[in-house]
Amino acid sequence: MNNVKSHNEIRPLTVEELQNWIEEEKAILEMIEGYKSKLSEGEREQFEILCFGVWNCLNNLHGMLDDNELKYYPKELRKRKRVEYAKLMRKHRKGSHGNK
Repeated sequence: MNNVKSHNEIRPLTVEELQNWIEEEKAILEMIEGYKSKLSEGEREQFEILCFGVWNCLNNLHGMLDDNELKYYPKELRKRKRVEYAKLMRKHRKGSHGNK
């Protein structure tokens, strides 16, 4: 698990700190999504698959930490997260072109 340096001591992240870090990383992932247009068609598909994999991992990890405890969600719920990611990316693409 990640650690935080605090006044010359290293301590594990709190659940809230880890959740905040996950949200920051998801925001960065959404920003780099815009770079796929600079890639060739074949590379673009691989890029989208990689972005989805990272987003899905971060999103599932964030959800597993609800109520300050680590929870496991069955595969059916992870499939639902893929649909949410696709919707998020469509919304993001529309917003970046001014077509809301």
